Amino acid sequence: MPGLHELRVNYVGFKPASLNVLLQAGDTVEVQVSMVSVVTELEPVTVFGTRLTREQIEFESRRNVPWGYSFTRAQIDSMKYAGTVQDVVEQGIPWGTGLASSSGGARRCYAIYLDGRDTDTFGGNLATLEYPLRWLYGMEVYVNYHDIPLKYRDPFRVGHQCGAILLWSNLTPEVLAVPTYWTGAVGAAPGVGQWSAEVAWRPGIPESYVTVARGRVGTYSPYKLLGSDAAAGEGFLADVRPVFVSFYVGKQGPAPLLPWSDRLYLRFAPGISFYWGGPVQNFESDGTDFNVGQIAPFFGIGGELALGYRIPTGKIRPWLETRTGGELITRTGLRWLNVAVLLGLEFEVGGMGP
Repeated sequence: MPGLHELRVNYVGFKPASLNVLLQAGDTVEVQVSMVSVVTELEPVTVFGTRLTREQIEFESRRNVPWGYSFTRAQIDSMKYAGTVQDVVEQGIPWGTGLASSSGGARRCYAIYLDGRDTDTFGGNLATLEYPLRWLYGMEVYVNYHDIPLKYRDPFRVGHQCGAILLWSNLTPEVLAVPTYWTGAVGAAPGVGQWSAEVAWRPGIPESYVTVARGRVGTYSPYKLLGSDAAAGEGFLADVRPVFVSFYVGKQGPAPLLPWSDRLYLRFAPGISFYWGGPVQNFESDGTDFNVGQIAPFFGIGGELALGYRIPTGKIRPWLETRTGGELITRTGLRWLNVAVLLGLEFEVGGMGP
């Protein structure tokens, strides 16, 4: 438009400048503007970012592969109903339920992994699928064995008929590293006739099958452990209680097919025991008796099966447990251990996130 115009120029880091430009009809005008630099203080800008864990990066690197099913946090939140991981699986697999075969009949089996660590293989009672959704960053489901990523494809543990479910948490590695449960307990020692005290350890997530280690010490009755004939043959005194120490490591998790699955648990654990020999009885030639020394210790190896009831009351959880088992004991053979009852307290150390 012909006429006199004012041109104003603004640029960050320079003082504003202006000049007058006269335009004639049909003219093209080139102008130069000189600007003076100036220190400018800008409003602060806050940038928010997310630092992914190594496990979350693994999930992101694989979540678009066509031979599996992946569910991000946003996809899970957008589902019609999703209270548990099992809900996500049932809604996300095309034929309606990821827990049944495509022909509708027997349940499928899945190997369950949490942040790359296996939580055992489940078929009917998929207890690990009750993992709280608020802890999930994402999850992967592989219906067929040959679709499972190679690092999780274990034919000896999974079997060629099973798929895999990979759960990836939104918990930091620091939080995941510390959840631990310690137990102190007292009760009647299985098959040894008097008492025992024990300390146990297991990692977090009580709703899944996890490794548990238990060590115990107590006294035993040779006549109950070895049998009357064997104990008498070794010369044990009936009223003497020597000492034993045991160490067992096994798997513990929810009791399948039973009510109160959040409270009832089963455990099978193999282990070893040492039974220190007690005083033995001997006789003089005139018929009088006296005690001499200690016989060599007995060594036992076997397994135990336990059924327990735990009250989930936060950081401290009382529990009651009954157990039995068997041991192959040196110089005695295989002995079935009597049913024992123990009462204990479980203490949570650390936590599993919000």
